Amino acid sequence: MITSTARYPTQNASKYLQQLCKHFAHKVAVEFDDQRGTAALLSGPAELVAIADALTISASAEDMKGLIQARFAIDVHLVTFAHREGFSGLSWNLEPGVGATAQPSGGRAGQLPKAHRARAGHALRQPAAQVTCTAKSHTPGRRAATQAAALKKDPPMIFDTHLHLVDRSRLSYPWLTGATALDRDWNYEDYEVTARRIGITDVLHMEVDVAEADIEAETAFVAELIQRPGSLIRGAIAAARPESAGFADWLERADLTVVKGVRRVLHVVPDAVSQTPLFRDNIARLGKAGLPFDIVMLARQLPLANNLADACPDTVFVLDHCGVPDIAGGAFDSWAAAITGLARRPNVILKLSGITAYTGGSWTLAGLRPWVDHVLDQFGPGRMVWGSDSPVCTLHSGLAEWVATSQALLAELTAAEQSAILHTNACKIWNIVQPDRLSA
Repeated sequence: MITSTARYPTQNASKYLQQLCKHFAHKVAVEFDDQRGTAALLSGPAELVAIADALTISASAEDMKGLIQARFAIDVHLVTFAHREGFSGLSWNLEPGVGATAQPSGGRAGQLPKAHRARAGHALRQPAAQVTCTAKSHTPGRRAATQAAALKKDPPMIFDTHLHLVDRSRLSYPWLTGATALDRDWNYEDYEVTARRIGITDVLHMEVDVAEADIEAETAFVAELIQRPGSLIRGAIAAARPESAGFADWLERADLTVVKGVRRVLHVVPDAVSQTPLFRDNIARLGKAGLPFDIVMLARQLPLANNLADACPDTVFVLDHCGVPDIAGGAFDSWAAAITGLARRPNVILKLSGITAYTGGSWTLAGLRPWVDHVLDQFGPGRMVWGSDSPVCTLHSGLAEWVATSQALLAELTAAEQSAILHTNACKIWNIVQPDRLSA
């Protein structure tokens, strides 16, 4: 075994020791009190000691790769817990005899431990659509020139899992009358021009909460778009009414070459709707059919999502818009706690989409970063997908700007991890067969 140690001067050493140990305890064996803790990380044991003015940590592993994984796993969580102190990373030292000197761990909240967590038990359960999303671990020097060169040469394809299209001549959208900034047609042709320019290669149409009588007509509309030569659209996340006794019949006649998933907007109905036995039974049917269910709820409703995910363990759930955080109101702590709870459910995926809409219009990359870092920390690249939420993203941003912002927020991930979030996870979760681009 090789061992690396680090010391962080802080008056909150005991607090951070306990926070780290409590977090690791969700995944591995941990023992701790207010002064000392041990954690059986996947790569090897870690020991933490708190004294009055410092936290000392040691991590051991069989090889350097495992040691690097352990150090990043500790670093990224400590960055989250100690961010108010301006903490950005430990300076790790190898114990004598290994042939190396001090090696900084590499900056702010990194993403290696997210992949580490996916392997530690947060991968999706197989019965639900037979999905397994696993992200590769980080290697040293994530900002190295070779990594930048690889991304520049071959940037990840982008799978937009959340496109809304509006055709008022064909479908009825009752909610649009109260959303004047969006109350117009949003057509595929305009979206496609920008999407191709910025690297979007695949798209899922997200239902737009049409009038109930138009639900199947909306799916037919998407089916026509799929059939267009060279279309980017790979399927529909269709509207449905799981609270209805007719849901089973609807599912039976649904064309699963078009319908790849289902969503019911839940923040516009009473909270009790998603908690009824009929609703849960019907959501369980989706798991048996291999169809994920997108959850769109307000942040205050996220405990209801926990209940639903627990009641339907064989259904994959995709949490839209990072759980709709109140960024404008700065309501970080309650939202973050709810996200942490949802991340413990292995059948829940998180969608990085639409969050600029919750900023009130005054946002910056730095302002979004803590919110995105938290979902990365909790779910990891193996359990995240990306969506534009176009045209809702135009309220305080734009399609191209949101793509650029997302890429900047994910820039410290490896190429494989970026690709997982931006493209490959979506293909697995929604069972998308890729077109033959070489022959197109």
